[in-house]
Amino acid sequence: MAPMYHATLAMSKDTDATVDMVLPLLNKLLKNFTEVETDSTLVKGLKKAVYDNLKPRYTDEAVVSFLEEAQAMDPRFKHLPAVPV
Repeated sequence: MAPMYHATLAMSKDTDATVDMVLPLLNKLLKNFTEVETDSTLVKGLKKAVYDNLKPRYTDEAVVSFLEEAQAMDPRFKHLPAVPV
C-alpha cells in the first residue's frame, strides 16, 4: 500500500500538486498493482481490486489528451513516454 500512500502525498502537496502529475502517478500505480506470479493469493486479490478500481479512471479521450499535454509541458516529466491509460 506504500505506492498509494506516496501518490496521495504527492497529490496533496500545497506547493507542487498539479495536473501534470496525474498520468505519471496513475501509470505508476497501475504498474505497481499489476499481479505477478509470485504474489500470494491475498496479495493478488488486493492488487486486482485496486487495479480494477484505477484502470477505468481518466479514460475520456479529451481528458487524457489534456493530461498528456500537461505532462509534456512539465520539465520533470518530459523524459517519460506518454503511456495510454
